[in-house]
Amino acid sequence: MSRWSLNGWACIGAALALGAAACSGEAGPPGSSGARGEQGDAGPKGNPGDPGDPGKDGGPGEKGDTGDPGEKGDTGEAGEPGLDCWDLNDNGACDAAEEDINEDGKCDVADCAAYGPGVSFVGTEKCKACHADQYNRFMKSGHPYKLSKVEGGKAPTRPFDVVTGGVPAPPLGLKWDDITYVIGGFGWKARYIGKDGYIVTGGQNDLTQWNFPNSDLGKSGAWVAYNAGKKTAYNCGGCHTTGWVPCPVGDKTCAHQDNLEGMAGSFSAPGVQCEACHGPGSKHAAYPYLVDAKVDRDAEMCGKCHSRGAPEVLDAKGGFIEHHEQFEEMFQSKKHAMRCVDCHDPHRSAKYADPNVNPDKSIRLKCLSCHEDYDKGQKTNKMAGVACIECHMPRIVKSGWGDAAKFSGDIRVHLFGISTLAAAPQFSQDGLSSKPYITLDWACNHCHDGQKAFKKTAQELEAMAQGYHGG
Repeated sequence: MSRWSLNGWACIGAALALGAAACSGEAGPPGSSGARGEQGDAGPKGNPGDPGDPGKDGGPGEKGDTGDPGEKGDTGEAGEPGLDCWDLNDNGACDAAEEDINEDGKCDVADCAAYGPGVSFVGTEKCKACHADQYNRFMKSGHPYKLSKVEGGKAPTRPFDVVTGGVPAPPLGLKWDDITYVIGGFGWKARYIGKDGYIVTGGQNDLTQWNFPNSDLGKSGAWVAYNAGKKTAYNCGGCHTTGWVPCPVGDKTCAHQDNLEGMAGSFSAPGVQCEACHGPGSKHAAYPYLVDAKVDRDAEMCGKCHSRGAPEVLDAKGGFIEHHEQFEEMFQSKKHAMRCVDCHDPHRSAKYADPNVNPDKSIRLKCLSCHEDYDKGQKTNKMAGVACIECHMPRIVKSGWGDAAKFSGDIRVHLFGISTLAAAPQFSQDGLSSKPYITLDWACNHCHDGQKAFKKTAQELEAMAQGYHGG
């Protein structure tokens, strides 16, 4: 190449450079972005930012596995008595009549509710503190003396010993130290319980029951036989004691009173005390204004003891209705809708009057309270002085003494209604039950015997009796 060529090209390049610099304008708009290049390597870790706001609670997680049981804790303090207060003999079984407290046929917590847990007997003397009037009347009735403990080798006393002569020394040459209890002894008869708990019955020819004098029958006090020659356990506590819990003779799993073999049970107190009818009194005594004593005025309450069995049957023996069947008598009478307490005060004696506390022998309402027109249209006034009970409540019942030939026992019957048919029988053919009415023999002939009143034939009695009160 020639020297010009080289120099020429150099001059041209310089001129272009100078021209470009001298002619440059404003920058143009940016061009379009190029395609993204590959990601570069991560830069170094920056500093942590500020904590964000807490998120919402998540849902519950799945239940975890059950952990191992912990160690047994210390024994706690003893709690209040449980709800088995009905279990009086503490054997876990409903086997005592007194355990069904609410009388629904079963033993359960409902029985406990009747008295409350931990209930107990407190005794008649405790009742006296608040109920002095009832106590004074009650202690002159026969109830508290159905069974009496012999203490100090002396005969137990009764409020009317001056009338009866008192309970005599035991039979068969026995001393008072040989006797543990006396049964009865208030006004009809007395029996004795020996040191083994069995009733004293003696041999086949022995007389071991004392019958008190009975002026109505012309009887002096005398010994008579009772179960002669038979070993007889005392199983009468359900009606002769308070808080009786039965226990068969020979059973060593339950209690026999005073550890006496012949005592077929145990009790809280001898005799029919306040709590026998009103229930265990510990709660009432502690909280008299909050816890009421049991008060049951139904005839069935009295009938627990004043009965022998099914009320449809009046048991009889030896020409008399057997004693303590007043409930059956009332049940079969025209007065069956009435209650015993309508006429009687159960805290008073029906046998003996007392001018201070019992002038009317327990009678609250007399016959004329309801039968005020009894004499209107009556056939005759000759009987005006005769009390209603002489005809309508004659003594067909026998406890101690009785004379069937004189148509008189020693307890008045509660049948009231009189059959006016002379041929009507008083007893069944086998003599083991009574009819539910009073025959003319018993209504009339205990007086019309030719001594107290003129003797009458059966036909004369029938003619007078029919429509006697104008009915």
